[in-house]
Amino acid sequence: MELYTKVNKINKDGSSNDKPMGLKLWRKIVRIVIIALLFIILTFSYVFLFSGFTHDGMIGTRAVGVYNQNNFVDANLGDLICIEKINKISEIQIGQTLVYELNGGVFSGIVEEVDAKNKVITICGNDQKSKLISKDVVIGLQGKRIAVLGYIWGFCVSGVGVGVMSLVLLAYLFFITFSSIKREETQNGLNLLAEYKRRRQEEKARKKLIKLLKRTDGFEYRETRMLDGTMGDNLIELISATTADGHLNVTEAYDCLLEKVYKTYIAKETLSRIDRTRISNVIELSGVVEKFSDDLAYKLIDLILKETVHDFDTAGYEKLCQKFMAGPVCEQDMINFGNVLFTLIKKNPKIKNARIKKIVFVYTRKVREYKNSNIELEKIAEALKNLFTYSN
Repeated sequence: MELYTKVNKINKDGSSNDKPMGLKLWRKIVRIVIIALLFIILTFSYVFLFSGFTHDGMIGTRAVGVYNQNNFVDANLGDLICIEKINKISEIQIGQTLVYELNGGVFSGIVEEVDAKNKVITICGNDQKSKLISKDVVIGLQGKRIAVLGYIWGFCVSGVGVGVMSLVLLAYLFFITFSSIKREETQNGLNLLAEYKRRRQEEKARKKLIKLLKRTDGFEYRETRMLDGTMGDNLIELISATTADGHLNVTEAYDCLLEKVYKTYIAKETLSRIDRTRISNVIELSGVVEKFSDDLAYKLIDLILKETVHDFDTAGYEKLCQKFMAGPVCEQDMINFGNVLFTLIKKNPKIKNARIKKIVFVYTRKVREYKNSNIELEKIAEALKNLFTYSN
């Protein structure tokens, strides 16, 4: 059974609320008009095909198509000529254009002379030659001309045209019949399609989870969610862990994540690209903490010295670092943070850009705010400035 591909509303369970709608009123009218026109055209085509359009017949005004321009006067190729019927020869006047049939062909000519007694008419055709014709071969007076319609007329009254139009009408009737049957099956089609899409989404999610679990390296599912996405996604997962995992605050949640990363990778001899990316991601998130403890700084420095970072988000790191330094940070926390920042830049010179330079600028400005000058703090600030001064 063919499924309809258009689904407007799908519920969460995969079912559809939409029901197949019947044809709109204007569509029904269009179908009726098309069928009626096809029947009318076919009726006239059959009549003219079997009666002959050059004989007296069903209507007072007949028509003929111009398929040879040399046979007619004052007519163009493809014109449809309307013919007015003549009952008596006395109705014919000089100067009129007559249409007549001769030797199986249809011609027209201008009347030059009328012999009513002998029923003979002298006409001048398109070849400018005069000829005599009998009243018996006259079809009628040449009337209005309709351009191009002669071709259509000729096709409609031909055997081929009648056959083609009959096939078109039958095909259209079959189409209407089978489309009605398909509309009755639309609801089942919608439900099946919705179920198919739902299963595909479940299968896709299952494959993604399996792929994620294959490269966890001992990490739990929530921990991988904090390390394997973009920095924004990782930060959202880390913040949500403060409630989901029972942590008191985001600093405690970050300490637990860093501890897991540290234990997993510090003793590893070689690190893969995924390992380096995860280390980079945990370093990026370091600015989220409220207190930069000694233990946190030692672990970060050990991880930084282990290997160069990979795909490091300097823009996100800069935002978190500025937010950290904007808070009530004590001198010891600034020392620990400065040591981590210096080691990160020294180990990874490729990340030195305007954003990292801005972090250093904010750091040195923050150092000047402390009332009691700390020599160690000033040395770190000077060392950070020199990383950019000497490189320029």
